[in-house]
Amino acid sequence: MLKINLISGRNIVLNAFENSVSQIESYTGHALYHVKYPISEDDLNSLSKTPLDSIGLMWSSGFELYEIYEVDALMTQISCIKSL
Repeated sequence: MLKINLISGRNIVLNAFENSVSQIESYTGHALYHVKYPISEDDLNSLSKTPLDSIGLMWSSGFELYEIYEVDALMTQISCIKSL
């Protein structure tokens, strides 16, 4: 589960298509996860117009919240993709 908290107070909750198993990166030893989340057009429009506040991920060991420092980065990326 991915929970996206917007500065406006709105929350978007996305559930992965399937469970992901970690792969260990040989160079760094970091665990990598490849996850795909379906998103509705309404939620995508909200992400393109509203800065992020934080993102939370549900891991097998519990929920962890991450602060966002580049709050408009996703807005810029979505705008760029839509222009293609």
